[in-house]
Amino acid sequence: MARVREEWQRLALVVFGLLVGVVVLEIGLRIAGLVFLSVQERRNQLSLREGRTYRVLCIGESTTALGGEDSYPSQLERSLNARGKGVSFSVINRGIPAVTTDVIVGHLEESLARYRPDVVVAMMGINDPADADVTGGQRLTAFVEALRTYKLLRWIWLGTRARLASWRHGAEADRAADRGTEEALARRVRDNPHDATALIELGKLRAARHELALAEVALRSAVIADPQNQRAWLELGLVQMGAHEHAEAEATLQHTIALDPTAQIPRVALVQLYWFSDRPEDARRAAEELVDAGLANDAVRDWLHNAPLTLATWHAQHGRLDDAERELQSFRPRTPAERAYLLRTLGSLARMRGDQASAEDYLRRADALASDDLSERTRRSYLEMLRLLEASGIPLVAVQYPVRSIEPLRRLLGARKDVWIVDNESVFKEALRQTPYAEYFVDTFGGDFGHTTPRGAHLLAENVAQSILAGLFR
Repeated sequence: MARVREEWQRLALVVFGLLVGVVVLEIGLRIAGLVFLSVQERRNQLSLREGRTYRVLCIGESTTALGGEDSYPSQLERSLNARGKGVSFSVINRGIPAVTTDVIVGHLEESLARYRPDVVVAMMGINDPADADVTGGQRLTAFVEALRTYKLLRWIWLGTRARLASWRHGAEADRAADRGTEEALARRVRDNPHDATALIELGKLRAARHELALAEVALRSAVIADPQNQRAWLELGLVQMGAHEHAEAEATLQHTIALDPTAQIPRVALVQLYWFSDRPEDARRAAEELVDAGLANDAVRDWLHNAPLTLATWHAQHGRLDDAERELQSFRPRTPAERAYLLRTLGSLARMRGDQASAEDYLRRADALASDDLSERTRRSYLEMLRLLEASGIPLVAVQYPVRSIEPLRRLLGARKDVWIVDNESVFKEALRQTPYAEYFVDTFGGDFGHTTPRGAHLLAENVAQSILAGLFR
């Protein structure tokens, strides 16, 4: 459990940045995402170097990506090699946290070319918004879905000290251009140590290279040179966030807001900072101040609407079940899909309390409200994935989430020879009848299920391994 939670706290939930666009993403989110993917890629390459003969590519969201050595793909590799009758297996984990299925499938061709898998295992769709939740304005409801798992947010600032020599995708021309730009900016600063604009650009360039200490030196010089320069203070606050200097970042961002109370970006950055430093109530208060100041857009208001769901998950992860239930009871669903999610989360909370009867009642009511079919986005993504795999002659193992019905996948995928569907409904429901919820899940991310503990990932991996072995030796 501790190892899963540690890995969990390192995950980059990039979607939070959609609130403000690329400005806030520039420093923290790009660095954090690259750190996570680089760690994941090292694990994958270690598996491939062992020269095993049968390659399994696992794709999905955080339910696939999380867990490190205890993730379900890692346990799947061990299970397959223990039961493979002499066949040697490498399992590649290409889960991408907090993304929708179109993003997952968008990376598939590259992964097929890079890893040349013999089979692809897909468990995906939980982050896709329900069809009824997709408005004409595309107001980022997928972002709201992803935020329900609070602990994912924290990893954006954990692990950002890792060195990323290839942060610019290894493009030598870009690095040469950066060196030229840095030299030009340094000359300007030497000629005029009070050139705040040059100091800000120098700080941003160094921050983008993850040289955060040098970036902070340049930006501190900028605010000394021009104490009223709001942009200098903002960039300094973002760098301090990336360097884990939470107290300093808070003071800097609050000063930035005082310089220009009408500026949106520092206020949103402050909301982020509170989330990432385990202060969810302060984050909600800061978001409410955005609304009061007339600076909130539809995405901010949607996020505040769904904040009780996010805070409930946070309280439950800290063992405060009464606080979690109080947040859930305060939530006012606007659509049948939101009502179903609320009921599923209440059901998971009841399971945490050991109240199986109430849990089953909540889940029955949720099933009566929710569509038992896949969203249009999920259907399109599965069909595009099938097209790519059929063109390459690669079988698909389509995995349903724990406790969820297999029927929507069966209706979509049919009885294709090279598609094997994994049912995780009955095996997990039976396990939860006999064992506390917390033995299998660390949260209520999906409403009626969550991200798995090592034990939950083991049960999932064993089920997937059985399907792969049955198909391989059929």
